[in-house]
Amino acid sequence: ENAYENLHEKITIIGFSQGGFMAQQFFAKHCTTEWKDKYISKCILIAPSFTGNLQNMYNFWVKRIPFASFVHTDTLSYCFEQMPSVHVHMPNEIIYKDFVLAIGPDGKEYKGTDIYDLIMNQSLFNENARKMYEKSEEIMKEAPIEPGIKTILLMNSGIKTAVAMNFTNGFQQKPERIFGEGDGTLPAYGHRWACKNWQNVTCVDFKNTDKSYQHHPLISNERVLNIISNITVYDQIPELENGEEYVNGSDEL
Repeated sequence: ENAYENLHEKITIIGFSQGGFMAQQFFAKHCTTEWKDKYISKCILIAPSFTGNLQNMYNFWVKRIPFASFVHTDTLSYCFEQMPSVHVHMPNEIIYKDFVLAIGPDGKEYKGTDIYDLIMNQSLFNENARKMYEKSEEIMKEAPIEPGIKTILLMNSGIKTAVAMNFTNGFQQKPERIFGEGDGTLPAYGHRWACKNWQNVTCVDFKNTDKSYQHHPLISNERVLNIISNITVYDQIPELENGEEYVNGSDEL
């Protein structure tokens, strides 16, 4: 609001990973259409995490903190399973409602709407954590609502990414991860869902296998920053290169 009042310009909101999740939630649920129309020009989401992901579910299941997986204590595990920010990054139930996310010891397939019960019955026994997880499911069980402003979503499908878990050896054993397309953290399937189901969105898939296009390095990737700059300053996406493509074929901003 201050930027608009002082400069008489609308602003561009940029969100990366969980920041993209927060931007989506804010615009969809916590401000009016009139406010957005007055103050916001557009929103750029870089690998937004509102889709949830299997790597997060895997980390949660084995009770290992991703950035310190080599350290394991009961206290850390107890802390990790009580983090709401971890809970809400379980696979979104609507996005993955027809997608097999886990295979049980008996060969039973578990899809998006089965994951809540699977975790509550087989993995999460801490009563405090169960209460938090139950509350977090209110977000996981709803389809991500479109921000309601012009949105650009930047994603990558070129990195091997966990897309499902196989519990052949039992639910109490470490599961085998099954890999597919994504950015190493977020499966491409979830972002493609948003690109297909949202109306006012333009999506670019980098389709790049280089490690600089993995999830966390994306925010410092020179090509990604160049695209963000062009969108912010010139309101256009530069010509795509090196196999990049628009998801659903639309390049209109």
